[in-house]
Amino acid sequence: MARALDSLALLAVALLALTAPVLAQAPAPQYRLKESAAPIGSAIRGYGVESSSLPLNLPYGQLTREQQRQFHENYEAIAEGDEPPFPRLGLQALLGPILKAQERWAVRGELTLVATVDEQGVAQEVRALGASNPAMVQFASQVMLVTAYKPAVCGGKACRMDFPLHVKFKLK
Repeated sequence: MARALDSLALLAVALLALTAPVLAQAPAPQYRLKESAAPIGSAIRGYGVESSSLPLNLPYGQLTREQQRQFHENYEAIAEGDEPPFPRLGLQALLGPILKAQERWAVRGELTLVATVDEQGVAQEVRALGASNPAMVQFASQVMLVTAYKPAVCGGKACRMDFPLHVKFKLK
């Protein structure tokens, strides 16, 4: 009986060891955001953000090296080993509220904002570089200001750096 219990305990430990890496894995990457409501006459919500080249639900540290490199292309020059600021909860933290406002106000056109993020990951200011709707600029700027960021890293230390956001709005 004791031998059977020992074997059962060993089997349980082995199963736990095999499943632990699966349980600890990051969530599946999501590259699209659903609209908050279905269009009139439909029960199916479409996608407000489609075909993002980066996962929207993952923080910077869970992006692959290739995805991080791709995000670095937003910067003219970023030294090897340095990291730009990034929303702590992923891009969805920014794009979700902005998408809801776009749906509500039926905004179209482009929006380009740049937030200056300090060493603690707090946006200090937001500049609009291009926009088609002043209300959307105001709203998206406020979203960027209240979003928590992973601070940038320069030479191994947290540093101040800009975070760009470029969105193209379409009406469906």
